[in-house]
Amino acid sequence: MNIPFQIIPLTSVPKEECSADVFPKSFRAITWNLLAPCWKRTSYGRESENREEWENRLKKSLRYLLDKDCDVICVQELWFDDTYFELFQNAIADTYVMYTLQRVHNKPDGLAILLRKNLFPTPKAIGIDFHDFGSRVGLMLVWDSFALFNTHLTFPHNNKYDRKIRMSQVHDIQAVINDYSTNQHVVVGDFNGSIFDEAISQLLSGGNLYPMMEHSDFVTHVSHRGDKMACDLFLSSMDCFTDVHVYPIEHSLSDHGIVQVQIHFSKERR
Repeated sequence: MNIPFQIIPLTSVPKEECSADVFPKSFRAITWNLLAPCWKRTSYGRESENREEWENRLKKSLRYLLDKDCDVICVQELWFDDTYFELFQNAIADTYVMYTLQRVHNKPDGLAILLRKNLFPTPKAIGIDFHDFGSRVGLMLVWDSFALFNTHLTFPHNNKYDRKIRMSQVHDIQAVINDYSTNQHVVVGDFNGSIFDEAISQLLSGGNLYPMMEHSDFVTHVSHRGDKMACDLFLSSMDCFTDVHVYPIEHSLSDHGIVQVQIHFSKERR
């Protein structure tokens, strides 16, 4: 029997509220899987065992991220180590407010959404526990007419369980979106599969969503098995994506590349 998703508290919310009165008609957004040090393989084990290495990579990653000068930043595999988290938060504090959600069952990484200060009204922030063996979660920000859902789905290993878990996760995403229905919504993150993957195809059709691109002839991730994947995606309920840019993977920073889109609300839905 499948246990339905549950609403859970966020790990952290901004100390200061967003101050804009009106939601912007256009903004630039990116998604990036940071590759948490607790999961990064090295010759000696995991990078998390060597503070000098992970701190150096974090500082370079933050410079690379902030140089993109985007209005919304969605990240996956944010490490919730106290020192790492403080360094990350301090680096973005002048420009962004940040909402975070750690994975359940004491998994050490999770999600974050960063909003440029003074550009957005204060959203309602919702944490979602998918209630599965993958300990996966979703982080959603909801405004009057727009919702943004950031997530990181289970990797499709060659077993029957991961397939079922992934399908359950996308059904939960659809249910959450329906429960918090808005005129427009975007689902973003590391889906560990392209738009032609079984689970993502179900999310697109069942959720009545459209991808940022209609093809998968690009690479955003090289998996631990060496697979080249187009799995870091923006999906939307309306035709709103322009200027889609997939940055090359900077392997010294992460095994994922940044994906950037411009989001406009002037187009009619297809």
